[in-house]
Amino acid sequence: MIQEIKKRNPNLAIVDTRMSSTYSLRRQEIVEDEPPVSELMVGWPALFTERQQISMEFTRLVSMDLSKSFYGGLDGHLLKLLQLFRSKLFEGMTKMSAILESLDKDTSNQRKRTAVLQALPWYLRENLSKFLKMCEVC
Repeated sequence: MIQEIKKRNPNLAIVDTRMSSTYSLRRQEIVEDEPPVSELMVGWPALFTERQQISMEFTRLVSMDLSKSFYGGLDGHLLKLLQLFRSKLFEGMTKMSAILESLDKDTSNQRKRTAVLQALPWYLRENLSKFLKMCEVC
């Protein structure tokens, strides 16, 4: 599996199958040996790829889809968070205003999720670059 993941174009079906079949071994190693992350990166590099291995590992562990759980929880709080973000407390913040104004043009659930996730670091007064990684799709 290590050789496969290091290829320029790895066969992701093989990686997924092997990650699934080695789950119990990986879990035993992590629970019993408590290796540092640097050792896990060497022994299980597929866990740290941009692909959905972390989500798949979560599903293997708790038998629940991470994305569905995350978005379901987020959807349950969308309206209250948007109300909070639209409060007068943030009137002077141009970035926050721009995020919220984007909802006036597109009120889809996907846009609401995006707006809430973009506005959250402003609300928490966190550094955006350390809070959320933005990916552009061409």
